[in-house]
Amino acid sequence: MEARKIHFDNEPDAFYISRRRMKNYHNQHVHDFFEILYLVSGERCFFINDRAFKVKEGDLILINPNVIHKATSYQSSDCEGILIYFQEGFLNPNHPLREELPLLFATESISLKLPLQQRIIVEELFLKMLQEERTKIAGYQLALRGLLLQLLVLLNRDVNNNHRESFFEHPSPMHEKISEIARFINQNYQEPISLTSLAERFFISPSYLSKVFKDVTNFTLIEYLNNIRVKEAKRLLLETRKKVVEIAAEVGFGSVTHFGRVFKEITGNPPLFYRKFKD
Repeated sequence: MEARKIHFDNEPDAFYISRRRMKNYHNQHVHDFFEILYLVSGERCFFINDRAFKVKEGDLILINPNVIHKATSYQSSDCEGILIYFQEGFLNPNHPLREELPLLFATESISLKLPLQQRIIVEELFLKMLQEERTKIAGYQLALRGLLLQLLVLLNRDVNNNHRESFFEHPSPMHEKISEIARFINQNYQEPISLTSLAERFFISPSYLSKVFKDVTNFTLIEYLNNIRVKEAKRLLLETRKKVVEIAAEVGFGSVTHFGRVFKEITGNPPLFYRKFKD
């Protein structure tokens, strides 16, 4: 089942939850809202930012806004999951979420292997949320906010007790190698990077690297590189007063025209749409 397109750009208090079969399901590259996936059954391959790993029944992933990610079925296996999307404003426009739950939002994503006791509690919260969303009786949005907060507090405590994320294995040595290459791209995206230069650096033939990178990440190499560059450009547009031409050069684009075209293809908006500081 394919996920419907979710656009929360103009909905600061938006919330979405569903339980679905996920065979051949591919989620979005990057979005501006939080995502929680709980795997009820089956297995999934996840690629988040620069990590490729396998997720199994009872595992939970929380992905922060503007994090590059993809997910595909593992070895064509069918699976079922509960998926939540929400904007921070859904909880409360002035809620100090990141201050109260710092461990959940200190990194771009959290991956947890929940023990049985925690799974029972988490699944009960999900079922209550699904029921509230389905029946929509009076006060259901308030109930959803309360249930989501309970879930986030529980996850934050779990991270605090474990002092780190759960360990997730690479599905294969190939996935581990692609994770290494993705980390290199994340650290050097400002520099000229090509399929040929990466193949030489990591002692892989260009044709094989092109194939396996797409197989593991579900991105072509240039798609992934452009997403990394646009993600950083978006941050600079929001947080600095630098000119668009300066930002384009800083994130690795040789042409501001090319930068503008790629930026709009990925985000759906021109660069100045994200300009926070208006002169």
